Amino acid sequence: MAQRLTNLRVKFVSCVDDGANQLADIVLAKRNDVETGAANSSKENHMEQKPDTVETNKAAPEPVDIAKLVAAEVEKARADFQKKLDEANAEIAKAKQAASDAEKAALVEKDARETLEFTKRAESDIPHLPGENIVKGKVLKTLSNKLTAEEMAEVVKLLKAGDAAVSKTFASVGYSGSGSSGDHSTLETAIEKYATEKNLSRGVAAYEFMKTAEGKRLYQESKREGVN
Repeated sequence: MAQRLTNLRVKFVSCVDDGANQLADIVLAKRNDVETGAANSSKENHMEQKPDTVETNKAAPEPVDIAKLVAAEVEKARADFQKKLDEANAEIAKAKQAASDAEKAALVEKDARETLEFTKRAESDIPHLPGENIVKGKVLKTLSNKLTAEEMAEVVKLLKAGDAAVSKTFASVGYSGSGSSGDHSTLETAIEKYATEKNLSRGVAAYEFMKTAEGKRLYQESKREGVN
């Protein structure tokens, strides 16, 4: 309910560009002690100006929707967070891929190093057994990965015994130490030549050469020489 204030003394009235309460109406009236008609005229003028005040009120800015602004800021923060999360996940994926590639490279390097080590071991421990040293080295490597140390030692022991037997078989077949050694020397020379031509170890070369017609012929002559 509107209040009526009386006995006020107004020293001045200030105008502002943006009022605190645009919908409020304050009416100041001065009593016309001289002529009553003047007061009525003032009321009419006020009623005529009131529509202008209403039009001014309509042009006032709309109130700000705080909830809408907050929702927009939350959505922006969520989008920024998702972007940073995606970038972090991409970096993690790259790091995992790099680690996987490095692990694969390490395994390849380890496999090559172990294969070389077992190849050298085959060349020194079982040179007379048939087969390429690289193949024998891979066999030794596979056995080493599947067997215990004790079991592997027994296998190597057996392989060395077999290699020694093969070496003795082709070293001096049918040769008793007496008589001429020409045919035996010829067989040995032929084996050495065959090994050089075929790029084989002596044991493998002897095994392969003895399967040829020339090898069989020289072998028989060496046996006859030993018998004589």
